[in-house]
Amino acid sequence: MRPNKQKKYLVGLEFGGTNIKAALFDNTPKIIQQEFQPTHAQLGVESVLKRIKKIIHNLIDKENILSNHLMGIGIASPGPLDTKKGIIFNSPNLPGWKRVPLKNVIKREFNVPVILEKDTNAIALGEYWMGNGKGVDHLICITIGTGVGGGIILNGQIWHGRDDLGGEIGHMIIEKDGLECNCGNKGCLEAFVSATGIVKRTIQALNKGRVSSLSKKRNKLTSELIFNEAKKGDRLSLEIVHETAEYLGIGLANLVNILNPEIIILGGGVSHSGEILFRPTLKELKKGAFLRGVEHLKVLPSKLGNKAGILGSIYPFFHKT
Repeated sequence: MRPNKQKKYLVGLEFGGTNIKAALFDNTPKIIQQEFQPTHAQLGVESVLKRIKKIIHNLIDKENILSNHLMGIGIASPGPLDTKKGIIFNSPNLPGWKRVPLKNVIKREFNVPVILEKDTNAIALGEYWMGNGKGVDHLICITIGTGVGGGIILNGQIWHGRDDLGGEIGHMIIEKDGLECNCGNKGCLEAFVSATGIVKRTIQALNKGRVSSLSKKRNKLTSELIFNEAKKGDRLSLEIVHETAEYLGIGLANLVNILNPEIIILGGGVSHSGEILFRPTLKELKKGAFLRGVEHLKVLPSKLGNKAGILGSIYPFFHKT
């Protein structure tokens, strides 16, 4: 195959404790190639770094791209991190990652500009650029899966905060002395509305003797199963879903009252539950937020799904952030 001497390319990559997702883009930007692999985070820092490098090399080699035609690499990573220095500090889902200079490691390998962004911020930027947030100036994007993450865009700019900790929506405390969160605090939004929190609350109820169609499935419980049983009318499952919606609605109302966004985008596995979660969440949101704040507010599901993060990772190459 002859090298392509005309086009310019970018690589966008998003990774966490479970998976690495990457794509090769041309400068329009259009996805040319994609690659998905497990992270195998338990194997340690060096193993994951080698895997990231190999994935990027694979994408470049498949198109036989000349080195001077690669414009840059964008990486979306779990935090906490320093976006300017390109350092990942101590992500709980990446064992052994203590002050890893990821930006410089990748820059040395490929000799191109590298931009590091927090994964939830990259998801927000992707939706703002090409998803359901297109055309708005004030946006909040919340991902609800194993945990709860957030990205906030104000006046068209991602809000990092002083220490790149801006947008940690999952760790607003909504119940004093509530359920313990993985962050070490109690009563965080994440502890109640994440997939992990939903399962944990259900198991607690079953252990107290609640009768449910879930009783025989407690060793295989997932949030998806709980939502499915709720749709079938299981009383406990319905209570868990409604309680989840109440907590989520309270969290959203707090955000609306503080930040007054135009749109809130919900992504992640839990957000795919449909009207059974959306309807009571919106009801609780409207109860807790100022009327003027919700009068023109839109709450929508993610449009880009798992492509949002890799798209957002290359956003800064096209726009000033």
